[in-house]
Amino acid sequence: MIIYNITLNIEHAVLADCLRYLKEEFIPATVSTGELENPRLHRILCDETEEAVNYALQFSTKDIATLEFWLERRGAELQQKLVKEFGPQIIGFATRLEEIEL
Repeated sequence: MIIYNITLNIEHAVLADCLRYLKEEFIPATVSTGELENPRLHRILCDETEEAVNYALQFSTKDIATLEFWLERRGAELQQKLVKEFGPQIIGFATRLEEIEL
């Protein structure tokens, strides 16, 4: 299984609006095609500042090819919408993780 992790630094000034946007628009749009599933949103408890809070948004998918397909088909468009909505008040980066059985 592949985990697609998006780490976000969100300024307090837009935090409530951004969390609403993630929950009501971004996450539903992400899982709507079926390639990504099991969305999870976590607040990162370290590195919080007076200006911003960090979150990790994660989705799972069956393999890297499925993730790459989704990124090409929908990912760039959704990222652009997020940047358009919140501009420089939200900064993020994505990490692709492979789950290792214990």
